[in-house]
Amino acid sequence: MLTSRLITMVVVSLAGAVVAFLVFNFRVTVANPLMAFWILTLAGLVYGLLGVIIGTLIPQPLEGSIVLVFMADLDNALSSGLFPLTASISLPVMGEIAVTDLVPLYHPHELFVSAVLQGELAAEHLLPVLGWIGGLLLVAFLAYGQSTGEGWIGMVPGWSK
Repeated sequence: MLTSRLITMVVVSLAGAVVAFLVFNFRVTVANPLMAFWILTLAGLVYGLLGVIIGTLIPQPLEGSIVLVFMADLDNALSSGLFPLTASISLPVMGEIAVTDLVPLYHPHELFVSAVLQGELAAEHLLPVLGWIGGLLLVAFLAYGQSTGEGWIGMVPGWSK
């Protein structure tokens, strides 16, 4: 079940990136189209993984959809620069973390802006995006294992409790 959700999520992320890029490119001159497309795909993967996690933890479709839409709206408002946030928190191992680093779309947004306007990769934002994807993938596996009653061990082929 989780595998089919993840495969569907990748396909939908790619399809969404194609549609979004074609519409965007119709109105705006994109400095680096290929990079912009892949960044849209990465952003789709982030929210696809959030959807998989929420769908696993909140199996009621209406409630899960409402949670995801609320998260996406809040994330979009915080990551877009609509509200200039300069607040940060200090974590022992990681140091100072800006509030915007805690919203999933901030780094993909910065990567996309850089690819569209300058045609360059804003490399300082790539690792956090990949970190979000890796972390959310891990949480998706853990949440799915927990929801099936098998825990993490149930996710490893050939292992059981």
